[in-house]
Amino acid sequence: MQHLLKVWDRLEESIAMALFCALIIFGVLQVVSRFGIIDMALDWTEELSRYAFIALVYISASLAIARKRHVRVEVIDMLLPASWRKKLELVVNVIWMIFNVIIAHAGWVVAVEGMTTTTPVLQWNMGYLYLIIPFTFILMAFRILFRIIQDVREARLPEGPATEGGM
Repeated sequence: MQHLLKVWDRLEESIAMALFCALIIFGVLQVVSRFGIIDMALDWTEELSRYAFIALVYISASLAIARKRHVRVEVIDMLLPASWRKKLELVVNVIWMIFNVIIAHAGWVVAVEGMTTTTPVLQWNMGYLYLIIPFTFILMAFRILFRIIQDVREARLPEGPATEGGM
């Protein structure tokens, strides 16, 4: 299972890096074409950079969950006794996972409805572009589920020194 998660991490990292590089290239092309350095209008760069940026944000959100680097309000955590913090984190993660599944479903509905429209410049089917929402929110839900499983396993481990016959 750990090997699969590492492959998944590397795949998301590679996609995020490729999207970031594409974003930079599209931005440079846009500047070059707008200021007349090359005598060609590249209208598609703005639209493509927008879609690359949106995809980058959602893929990076999944990576942030995997690395526990997502934005989180920790005021309540600090006010609770240590014994309640793990319980609160479990409840919050379950609610967060359910929220992600709900958003994924809503994103699927929007993607299906968007199959009849196209993008203004590139004339791409908008439904396929909208699929980034359900796809990445399901990825995030799985990331949260794996975290919940890991937290439950850690909670079941005996505390203190190693038990008899083990390390």
